[in-house]
Amino acid sequence: MIEKIEDFICESTKLLAQKTDEYNKYAQVIQDSLEKAIKNLEFKNIIIQTRVKNEDSLREKIYRKNYFHKYEDDSNKLISELPDIIGARIVCLLNDDEKSVFESLKDFCEDEYCEDKLYHVLKDENYHLYFDFSNQPQKQKNGHDIFRIDCKLFVKDQNHFINVELQIKSMVNFFWGELDHMLFYKNYAYLLSSEFYNQIMSEINNGLTNINNQLSNLRSQIERTEKKEIIEIKQIASLILYNQYNNDISSQLKCTVDLREIFDLITDIFFKNTANKEKNYACLNKMISQNTQSLDISKIDIALNGRLNPNEFTEKENIIAKTIDEKIKENDIFWLVFFMIFSSHFSPDKNNYNLLVKDICYHFLIMIRGFEDDLERIEDDCEDVYDAFTNAIFVGIAEAFFEIRKLNFFNYSINLNKTNLISSNIIRTYQHKIKAQDKLIIIRNLTSLTAYTKCKIIISVQGEINKELVKNLVDQLMIENHFDIPLNSTHDIDFAKDKLSLYDYVNIFGEENINE
Repeated sequence: MIEKIEDFICESTKLLAQKTDEYNKYAQVIQDSLEKAIKNLEFKNIIIQTRVKNEDSLREKIYRKNYFHKYEDDSNKLISELPDIIGARIVCLLNDDEKSVFESLKDFCEDEYCEDKLYHVLKDENYHLYFDFSNQPQKQKNGHDIFRIDCKLFVKDQNHFINVELQIKSMVNFFWGELDHMLFYKNYAYLLSSEFYNQIMSEINNGLTNINNQLSNLRSQIERTEKKEIIEIKQIASLILYNQYNNDISSQLKCTVDLREIFDLITDIFFKNTANKEKNYACLNKMISQNTQSLDISKIDIALNGRLNPNEFTEKENIIAKTIDEKIKENDIFWLVFFMIFSSHFSPDKNNYNLLVKDICYHFLIMIRGFEDDLERIEDDCEDVYDAFTNAIFVGIAEAFFEIRKLNFFNYSINLNKTNLISSNIIRTYQHKIKAQDKLIIIRNLTSLTAYTKCKIIISVQGEINKELVKNLVDQLMIENHFDIPLNSTHDIDFAKDKLSLYDYVNIFGEENINE
C-alpha cells in the first residue's frame, strides 16, 4: 500500500514539475491583474505576491489530506482540483486595511454567475479571474481571522479553469502567520511545554498589535500632513492667480473689489480630481507654465453679446448655462471676471461664446459628479433607470444652482462639499428603491426626487428657502411618493411668509442634520 501511495506521489510531483512553467505564467497573469485592480483602487503601500505550489508541499499535503484515497490514483485530477495550486497574497500596511482592500476589490469586480454560483470577476482579453467572496473573513485554528478567498482563473484559449487561493494580510498579520507557520504549522515534533509556547506567541501577538497601532497613528499623522500640504498647494495657486490678475482688474474698475472667490473657484477647477500631493504639484506646475495675458475688462463684448444655442446642451447643462448667461447679461462683475479668466486658462476657442459656456458647464458637472461612486447597480435590466436616477439628482443640483445663482456654489470649501455630501446621501438612501419590475413607477417619480434634491441643497446652502419650492415638493409627494421621502404635517407651517426657515424645513421633512 505504501508503495502505491509513493508511486501516486511521484507521479503527482512529476506532473506538477511538468506544469510548473505553465503555472508560473498564470501566476504572473494573476499578479498583473491584481496589481492593475489595486492601482485603480488607489491603495498605497500594497505588496502583491504569487507562488506556484512546490513538490515538497504537494507531497506533504497528499499525506495530510489523504488525497491518494480521494483521487484513486488519478494524479491529473488531483493537480487540476488542488485548491491552492497557485497562491496569491495581497499584503497591506495595517490590520484595518485588510477589510478595506477586501471590500474595495469586491466592489471593483463585476458580478457574474458561474456554475450556478455568484462570483466577482476581473476580466481582460484572455483571462477571467473569479473570486468567491462569501464567508469572509475565515476563522483560523489559532483563533485569528484571515481573508482567505477561493478563486479560479479562466484561460479563454484553453477553455478551462485553474484554482487559486488569495489571502489578504496586513504586515503584522503576515509576520505573525509566517512565524506561526514556521514554529507550529506542519511541525509534528512533540513540544515539551505547549503552554510555554502559547504564552510566548501571545506576548508576540500583543507586541505586534502595539506595532500595528503605532503604524496606524504614524500613517494618520502622515495623511494629516499631506492633506495640509495639499491645502497649502491650492492656496499658493490662488495667490498666484491673485497676483496675476487682481491689481490689473482693480485698476480698470478704479476700485478694489474682493475677487478671492473667483481665484479660489478657478483653482478648484484646475485641481479637480487631484487626490494626492503628487498630482497637486503637477497641476500647480501646469498652471504656472501657462502663458496667459492680462485681462482687459473693456473687451468683454463676446460675453455680453453672445447667444446660447440650447440645442447644443443637455438638460442639466441647459439649466447651468442659462444661469451663467443671465448673470453675465446682468453685468455681474464677478461672473464677467470669472468668465474672462476661465477663457484664458481652459477654453481653446476664446471667441465662441456658446462653446465657452459649454466648457464651464463641463467642468462644473465634473466637480459635482463624485456622488455617482455611491451608486450600486444591483438590479439587472435597470441600466436605463440607474442613469435616469443619477440624472434626476444632477438636474436637482443644477436647479438649486439656478435658484442660488452665486459663483461660490461651486467653491469646494464654501458650498460644493455640502452639495456633494447631500447628493451622496440621497443616492445611498434611495437607490434600494430601484426594482426592475417598477421601472415606469420610478421614472414617473424622478421629478419629485429632483425637487427634493434641489430643496435640500438650497436650505443647506442658504439656511432658508422660497416657500413655493417647498409647497410644490409637498404637493408632488402627496400625490405619489415611491421613494418614501419623509413628510410630516404642514399644518403648523406659516406659508404666508415668502421664505421658510431651516426650522420650518426640518419640521416638514423631519431631517435634523440637513447636510446629510
